[in-house]
Amino acid sequence: TLKNNLISKQKDFNESNYNIDFYKNIINEFDDLNLEKNQKEDLELEYKKITNLHKIKIVLLQVLSLLENSDASILSNLNLVKSKLSDVSDYDLMLKKLLARLNQNLIDINDIVMDLHTVNHDLNSDKNKLEYIEDKLNSINSLESKLNVYSSEELIKKVDSIRLKVQSFDNFSKEVFQIKLEITECENKLSEIAKNLTFFRKKASINLVNSIKEDLFNLGIQSADLLFSFTEMEYFSTNGLDQVRLMFSANKGFELKPISEIASGGEIARLMLCIKKHLFQLNSFSVIVFDEIDSGVSGDVGRKMGKIIKDMSINGQVICITHLPQIASLGHLHYQVLKHDQSDVTSVQINKLNNLERINELARMLSGDEVNDEAIANAKKMLDI
Repeated sequence: TLKNNLISKQKDFNESNYNIDFYKNIINEFDDLNLEKNQKEDLELEYKKITNLHKIKIVLLQVLSLLENSDASILSNLNLVKSKLSDVSDYDLMLKKLLARLNQNLIDINDIVMDLHTVNHDLNSDKNKLEYIEDKLNSINSLESKLNVYSSEELIKKVDSIRLKVQSFDNFSKEVFQIKLEITECENKLSEIAKNLTFFRKKASINLVNSIKEDLFNLGIQSADLLFSFTEMEYFSTNGLDQVRLMFSANKGFELKPISEIASGGEIARLMLCIKKHLFQLNSFSVIVFDEIDSGVSGDVGRKMGKIIKDMSINGQVICITHLPQIASLGHLHYQVLKHDQSDVTSVQINKLNNLERINELARMLSGDEVNDEAIANAKKMLDI
C-alpha cells in the first residue's frame, strides 16, 4: 500500500541519511580490494599452501621415494609384475587383459610421478606473496566483520545493496513527497466515496427499519423499535468510515440498546431472520444454513418464521436445522439427524425421510416420544395431506 511504501521509504531515508558517510567509506574499501567472487576462498587455500610448504615438500619426497627411488619401489615392483605376466599372458585371455590394464596403470603412475616432480619443483617460498595474501585476507575479514557477513559472496551482495542505497539517497526526498501527495489524493477520494456511502446507508436504513418492524409485528413483537446507529471511525476500512450498530427495543418505553444487551433468545432469533430475509432479497445466494434460528419461539410464531424461510428458498438453497415441527413441515425435503454414543465415540446418522416417515417424525416432534393418532392427524394437516 501507499502508506506502507511511505513508511519503508522514510525508514530507508533516515537510515541512509544517518549512515551515508559510513556507506561511502565501505564502498571505497571494497573497491580498493578489487574482490571477485570466491576470491577469498582461493586466497585462503593459497595461504594454507604457502604456510605448509615445508611439510608438503617432505611428503612429496617421501612419496617419490616410495614410487621410484629404490630397488623395492612401487614402479620397480610393478615393472617386475609386468615382466612376469608377459611370460605367460599368451596362454590365457584373462591374463592378457590384466596385463593390458597393468600397462595402462604404469603409464598413469609414470605421469603421476612426473607431475609430482613438477609440483615439487614449483614449490618455493615467497615472502612477498605471503604478506600480500595476509594483508588482503585481513582487509576482507575486517570488512566482513563491519557488515556482519561471513563470505565473499555475502560481502559482494551486501556492498551491492549499499551502492543502491547511496545511489537512491538523492531521490528519497522527492519520492517521499510524491507518495505523500498520492496518499492525500487517495484519502480525499476515499473520503468523498465514504460520505456518499454513509448517505445511502442512512437512507436505506430508514426503509429497512420500517420493513423489519412490520415483519417483527407479524412475528409477535408488536412494539418493536430499532435503528441503525452510525459512528464515524478514525481510519478507513474496506467498508468505508462507518461503524454501524443495530439498536433495539422489544417493548414500549424502553431505551434502545445494542441487541446483545437487552434482547431475549427468541427476540434475537426473529430479528436476525427478518434482517437476513431482506439481505437475501437483494442478493442471490447458493446456500444458507439456519442453525436453530427458531430458538426461543414456538407455535404460530414458528410457523410464520418457517414461511419466511421457505420464501427465501426461492433465491437459493436453504438448509434449516430445527426442533419445531411448524418449520420442519414446510421444507421440500426432510432429513432426520440422530446421534449415537458408542463407548468413547459419538457418531451421527442422517436419514432422508419418505412421506410416511416424515408424518411419524412430525408427530413425534409434536407429541414427544409417544406418538398418538391426534399427533399424526396434526402432522398430516401440516403437510396438507
